[in-house]
Amino acid sequence: IEVPLMAIYNFKKMFKFEAGIQPSFLYRSRVLYGRTESSVKYNFIDIPYAIGVYYILSKKIDFNVRFSYSTLTIRKNVSSDNLVYYGYNSFNNAINFVLYYHLK
Repeated sequence: IEVPLMAIYNFKKMFKFEAGIQPSFLYRSRVLYGRTESSVKYNFIDIPYAIGVYYILSKKIDFNVRFSYSTLTIRKNVSSDNLVYYGYNSFNNAINFVLYYHLK
């Protein structure tokens, strides 16, 4: 579950820029390697930063692209973990593409 807290700057009627944080809360996790379940536990909370841009297509339709990246690790690597990423901790990053339709 993510809760975006974004500041939005309107630029020239066609664009909006956004930046902020989006606190994230883990509901449940399960990791399988083949048929074996991993014992690695994920953190319950993450606070990624996010930046994005809106393009206003019409009065009713907006297109948004947002990039977010963790500021906290989402889990620690374990020596028995098969997917160790160069010995570093794991982070969460995402690119979201959204098409908004305004009902009013």
